[in-house]
Amino acid sequence: MFYSTENLVKFVLTFCFSVFYIRNIYNNNYGVKIDTDNLMNITIYENNMNFSKYSTEIKTIVLYHSNYYQFTVYNRTIDNSLSEWELVKKAKSLYENHNQPRSPVDNYMNIDYYNQANADLIVRQVELAKSHGIYGFGIYYYWFSGDRVLEKPLNIIFENKNINISFLLIWRNEDFIMNEAKLFDEKYDKIETFIDDIKKYLDDPRYIRNNGRPIIGIYKPDNIIKLKIIPILRHKAKEKGLGDIFIITNFNGTKNEELNNTKMFDGGFEVPPHNLNFSDLMKYNFSYYYDGLLYTNNHLENITYNIPIYKGTMTEYDNSPKVSVNPTIFDEFSAEKFYIINKSIIDWTKNKYNSDNRFIFVNAWNNWSEGTYLEPDKKYGYASINALSKSLFNLPFKHTIYNLVNLKNETKILIQVHAFYDDLMPEVIQKTNNIPVSFDLYVSTNTLTKKNTIEEMVKKSSKAANYEVKVVENKGRDVLPYLMQIKDIIKKYKYICHVHTKKTKFDPYLGEKWRNYLYNNLFGDEDLISEILSDFESNNKLGLIFPETYYFQNYNFYKYNKNNIKYMNYLLGNIFPGKYYKIGKKIIFPVGNMFWARVKAVHQVFEQDIDSICPKEADQKDATILHGVERIWLFVAKLNGYYFKSIFKYK
Repeated sequence: MFYSTENLVKFVLTFCFSVFYIRNIYNNNYGVKIDTDNLMNITIYENNMNFSKYSTEIKTIVLYHSNYYQFTVYNRTIDNSLSEWELVKKAKSLYENHNQPRSPVDNYMNIDYYNQANADLIVRQVELAKSHGIYGFGIYYYWFSGDRVLEKPLNIIFENKNINISFLLIWRNEDFIMNEAKLFDEKYDKIETFIDDIKKYLDDPRYIRNNGRPIIGIYKPDNIIKLKIIPILRHKAKEKGLGDIFIITNFNGTKNEELNNTKMFDGGFEVPPHNLNFSDLMKYNFSYYYDGLLYTNNHLENITYNIPIYKGTMTEYDNSPKVSVNPTIFDEFSAEKFYIINKSIIDWTKNKYNSDNRFIFVNAWNNWSEGTYLEPDKKYGYASINALSKSLFNLPFKHTIYNLVNLKNETKILIQVHAFYDDLMPEVIQKTNNIPVSFDLYVSTNTLTKKNTIEEMVKKSSKAANYEVKVVENKGRDVLPYLMQIKDIIKKYKYICHVHTKKTKFDPYLGEKWRNYLYNNLFGDEDLISEILSDFESNNKLGLIFPETYYFQNYNFYKYNKNNIKYMNYLLGNIFPGKYYKIGKKIIFPVGNMFWARVKAVHQVFEQDIDSICPKEADQKDATILHGVERIWLFVAKLNGYYFKSIFKYK
């Protein structure tokens, strides 16, 4: 059997990589575990802020749970406060960095775990909500053919006219289960008495209305539709002098088109995560990717509604304290993401409805056992409710003092672009022109014709202090051109940024959305770039900044692939003998291979002999040396003593 020289070289390299890989994994004396946890000391806890001087047309309805006090049913005393708080206290961490257990901040309500039978507590909750621009509470109302439970907080508000909060009722029409025992069935035997029981609340001047019509929320619409209950409620309300009531229900988006077409309801409201299509969301092990909320809101934009739909948002969500098998967890939450999602929903609402109809819903004020709440906790403090207020009043998420003085005196920034698709260069030039300090622009492309076209574009439109356009073989996709073009000059610079003219052949629409997301989170506007560069200048141990993984994608990028790991460890072993990535954790890396970096944090990557083992253009499939390069940037930075920061500013 005969081998060509090329095949023989490939065989030898593959064998060497395999030996190196196996030795790293099984020889504990040789290997050292590396992970990519972000160890920067980033403060996420915030103190309370007061927004009382601002105003907004957005009417924010926050879902309010009446779970934390003792009540009586069937002549039994049930300490629901104990059961709910015990779930919260006894929650277990299921994986690394899982945010469990949770607890309120020590000074909130002056007690650790509160009791909603305390009227003073309700007053303080309302004061906090009002000072943050919250319009009212959507209070869950538990009614079972005349039987009612968990009314105490509602009645405290109703009976104390000095509690200045608007409110509406959301009929929680489902089986009532407490401590794994069903206390009430979902049933509608005495439906004609429902309006009688709630009339006193609807007559309250604080009750929330839509153009004068009292709003009643219904949590589960299915049986309400089947049993044709809505006409009964409307007739009874008019009979009792309440006029034409405005009935809204939990809207499930694309999963329940019947709500969009039926004439029974006047509107719908979203209660994330219940309105989400989970098959569209990224998931890794236990948890979903929080940014999927933005995806879902974008996705629902394509639906034409026949009734008003009030958008919903949520903070974190984690029902693992009460669901032991297959809990629903949304991970990678941050107050800034919550701010961005709220801004998106608010903008949609302003464009869609007039000022009298601009309602949004937030899940929730105090759903602690399912991990979604605006109340302050020990991890984030008041960061979530502060973020909501900033979005409501169109305030910036944070005020940043830019530290760019040392970057204005000389050119310390290098931008490298691999422009295989030269038609996208105008977009790149436009974005890089947002850089507020001097920079040099280096562009690689694969034909002389493209080179000439790009040079004309750069010469005519770019603000770059200096530029170079070079023809290179399109080998290694964007990775090898990036390394080869600037490897001899990068030490002249302090910071580098790499982008490429990304398109996705199998899904052009996805490719465009993904590219825009990456560009916008690297060069979105002058303020964003100023913030990125100021972060570098203010923290001399910050090595990389890159966009979080695009929420249209999935976690396959992060999953273990032994061949990608093999190439990663080959490169790491060359740069840092004895170091390797230990299998077993997801690999965090700049998915899309676009990022900012401090040159000192990553310079060794440019010194590796990758050209000789990089596949030709026709062989650039998954699990090659270039995929190893894409995944090692954070490892190299950390082994050089630097850390990283992922950003999410633009959808």
